[in-house]
Amino acid sequence: MANDRRTMLKTAAAALAGVGAAKAADKEEKKVHGLPKNPEKTPLFSPVVTFGRLVFLSGIGAHFPGDIKAHTNHVLDEIEKRLKMVGSSMDKVLKVSVFLNDIKDYDAMNEVY
Repeated sequence: MANDRRTMLKTAAAALAGVGAAKAADKEEKKVHGLPKNPEKTPLFSPVVTFGRLVFLSGIGAHFPGDIKAHTNHVLDEIEKRLKMVGSSMDKVLKVSVFLNDIKDYDAMNEVY
């Protein structure tokens, strides 16, 4: 009988913990950051989105004349600036996707990266 009671208490405690975690997750919400104040300049994507403690960045490129090293420096600076804007840092980055116009630029990009 004591084992039955313990099993029931463990199950109830686990269920309550699950409900508590679900309630905490419900409080987290998606927030969009960094949109321009002028609606005509609003991109078709969200530049910075947070969900809880996760940060998602998108659409960072270098659209000016220069070599791949200058472009890579610019993009890395923009990433860092946007992360700091929402209280994060480069140290916490988990994944980055890099798109190059020419694969021959890979080595020069990687020197800066």
